[in-house]
Amino acid sequence: MTASTALATGTVAWTVDAPGADDIRVTITPSVRLVHAAAPAPATVVLDRETLATGGTVTLNATDDPDVSPTGWTWVAHLRVDGELVTSFPFHLASGSSINLATEAPVDTSTGTPILRGPKGDPGDGGSGGGGGGAVDSVNGRTGIVVLDADDIADTTTRKLLTSAERTKLSGIATAATANATDAALRDRATHTGTQTAATISDLREQVEDYVAALLAAGSNVTLTYTDNGSGAGSLSIAAAGGGGGTTDPEAVRDAIGVALAGAGLISVAVNDVADTITISTTATANATDAQLRDRTTHTGAQAISTVTGLQTALDAKAATASPTFTGTVSGVTKAHVGLGNVDNTADTAKPVSTAQQTAIDAAKARANHTGTQAASTITGLATVATSGAYGDLSGTPTIPAAYTDEQARDVIATALVAGSNVTITPNDGADTITIAASGGGGGGADTAARTAAARTPLPTTSVPGVFAESLPRWTPSVAGSALSTGIPRLVALRLNAGEVVSSLTFMTGATGGSGMTRQWAALADSSGTILAVSADLGSAAWPGSTLKTFTMGSPYTVPADGVYYAAVDVVGTTPPQLVSLSMSTALQTATLPYVSGVTPSNTGAPPTVGASLGTITHTATINYVAVA
Repeated sequence: MTASTALATGTVAWTVDAPGADDIRVTITPSVRLVHAAAPAPATVVLDRETLATGGTVTLNATDDPDVSPTGWTWVAHLRVDGELVTSFPFHLASGSSINLATEAPVDTSTGTPILRGPKGDPGDGGSGGGGGGAVDSVNGRTGIVVLDADDIADTTTRKLLTSAERTKLSGIATAATANATDAALRDRATHTGTQTAATISDLREQVEDYVAALLAAGSNVTLTYTDNGSGAGSLSIAAAGGGGGTTDPEAVRDAIGVALAGAGLISVAVNDVADTITISTTATANATDAQLRDRTTHTGAQAISTVTGLQTALDAKAATASPTFTGTVSGVTKAHVGLGNVDNTADTAKPVSTAQQTAIDAAKARANHTGTQAASTITGLATVATSGAYGDLSGTPTIPAAYTDEQARDVIATALVAGSNVTITPNDGADTITIAASGGGGGGADTAARTAAARTPLPTTSVPGVFAESLPRWTPSVAGSALSTGIPRLVALRLNAGEVVSSLTFMTGATGGSGMTRQWAALADSSGTILAVSADLGSAAWPGSTLKTFTMGSPYTVPADGVYYAAVDVVGTTPPQLVSLSMSTALQTATLPYVSGVTPSNTGAPPTVGASLGTITHTATINYVAVA
C-alpha cells in the first residue's frame, strides 16, 4: 500500500520463503482502528509468495506519529503457509525508519493511548483555546485544559511505569550484563581472583615482626632488642654484648649473622653484603613441629643400613628365602606355615577312607553293577530246584495226572467253554459230545460273519501292555498298508465281550508315516457309530512309518454286552500315514453286515465328544490292524 502523505511514514523490507509450500502470505494490519483528520486510516497490506520471495520494501504509516489517534499503537504481521496461520507478531515502525520483517524482534502489542479532542471552544482571555465541552467532562477529576503526565497513569498488572531513579539505574547497566552475585558470595575470599599487595592486608607487618623476633635467639656476646609498638612499625636490634673475644664491627656482625641464619622449612633468608642487609622473606610460614620432623613417615630420601644400629647383624641371622639350608632341629613350624593344613601324621594302617573312596567301594559291592555269572555253590541258602531244575524239587506243586483220558479232556473243555450272545454250548456226557450252536435271533448270520472277519486273535502282542484283542492276526496284514484320507475317520470292526475294559487303541503305520499333521485322535464306537470313548487330540506329534501309536481313551470304557464295536482313527495333515491292512473282497464286504471296515463323513475339527455320532458308515475294502488294551 502507499501510506497517507499527510502522516509520518517508515519502510518495511522482507525476504521470506518456505520451500515446498504452495502458498505463503503475510498480512500486515494495524493493531487498532486509526483516526486522522486529514487522511483515511492505513489500509491492510497483503504480501503474497512472489512478493516475499523476491524481496522489496513497502511504505507504511509510522506508529509514533503524534497526529494519529490513538498514539503508541503497533503494526501486526500474520504469516500464513498454505492457509494455516504459522505465527503473528507486533512491531513498531518509527517515523523515517526502515526495518526488515525477517529480523524484526516482536514487541508487546498495544492499542495505544487515545488523543482526546473536543470541539473548538470560545476564545478565552489569553487567546483562542480548544478543549472544554464535547463528550468529555473531566479527566482524572480535572476540567478545562488538562495536561496528563506519568503520575496520572496508573500501573496495570502487566505494565508498570518507571520512576526517574529507576530509569537512571537501568541506563547505567551495561548491555548483556548478568545479575550480581550475592553479598556473601562476593565477600567469600575463595571466589576472589588476581593478587593482593601486602600493604592492603592489615596487621601483616606486625605479625611478621613478632614471628621473626620469636625465631631469633641471642647467642654468646650478642643481644637482641625487639621494640614492638603493636602497629607493624617496630624495630629489632642485634648488638655485641662485649667480652669473650667479641667484635663490635657491624660488618663482621652482619657476616656472622648471615652465616648463622639459614632458611628452614617455610622461612627464606637473603644476605646482601653490598647493601649490608639481611632479608627474611615476609612470605615465610612456620616450620613444622618437632614431633612432625621426628616422624619417620615424613622423611624423604634413602637411609644406609650402616646408619641403623644392629640392622645388618639381624639380617645376617635370617635364612635365605631361596633354597635355605637348615642345621640342627627345626622347631616352631606348623602345617599351616607350609600350606598343608589338612595333613595329619597318621600311620598308613590307620588312614581313613575318603568319601569318594567309600562311594566307589559301595558301587563295586552293589550287585546291580556286577557282570558275568556267579556259581550257584557260592550263594548261601539257594533252593535245590535252582540247581537241579527238577519239578520234584519244587514244593507245594499240584498233582498232575500222567495223561488225560478222553472223558477227562471233554469235561475240562466243557467247563472252560462259556456261551456268548446268541450262542449255546451243550455238553452230552453220554454221547461224549459238546455241541456249539447259534441260538437264533438278532441277526445271527451277520454275527457269524463278524466273528469270522473280526475274530479275536488268540495271540495278543506283548508290545502293547494289557492287549486282549486284535482286529487281525499279526501275520495277515500287508506291509505297505493303505493311506488314510485327511479328516476322514477310518473304522475297524472288533468283537468285544461283556465286562472287558477298553483303555486304549493302538494302530500300526505301514512303510510311509505322516507329515504336516495338525490333528490325531482315536475313538471307540458302537455298531451304529455313536462315540463311547475318545482320546485326546495328539496334534502334530510325530508318527513315522512302521511305528505303533497308542491312543489312550479319556475315560476307560467297560463293555456292557458281547457284540460288534468299532475302533475309529482320524488324522488331519498334509500327508496322512499309511496303516497296515488286509484287503477284503468288495462283494463279500457289501453282502454282509455289519461292515468289517468303513469310513464316515469328514471331521477336520476337534475330536468328537462321548455320545456324538460319527455319521453314516460307508464300507471299505481294506481292514486295518488295531490292538485293544
